[in-house]
Amino acid sequence: NSQEINGCTNVQHYGMKAKTGRGAPEIDVLEAMPGEAGPLPNTHIERPYFSTSLQVAPGLRKNRPNVGSLPKHGHWYSDLEYGNVTNSSINNFFYGVTLVHEPKSYTYQSDAISANTHIGKTFFQKQHKYKVEWEPPEEDSKGGYLR
Repeated sequence: NSQEINGCTNVQHYGMKAKTGRGAPEIDVLEAMPGEAGPLPNTHIERPYFSTSLQVAPGLRKNRPNVGSLPKHGHWYSDLEYGNVTNSSINNFFYGVTLVHEPKSYTYQSDAISANTHIGKTFFQKQHKYKVEWEPPEEDSKGGYLR
């Protein structure tokens, strides 16, 4: 129920029927992960870092990567690029979740396409400006980016 317009509310808002959601993806622009400096397991990223994610549903149920591991070649979402090689990497700790509901037919998989970026101590000591660019894919599902 954290979405302003969601499918759980039995109230009519914004000209939509009751129990009608907006079906929009969630974009987490910057989620700061402070902590003692040090490497994250199975990645070249170190703490502190921030995570940037695009979360969508329904997600892919088959060939999902294991948490802490990179996706196998050709599995899950292939041909994704994760920013600057020296400073950003796929977030191998969060690939989305299965959201269990009753009745069971309401259960669905969500996917998180996420990257972690190393940041230094100065990121917590002064203001920084960030820019997000979003280009949806073409009708054939090719292309598109979140940068």
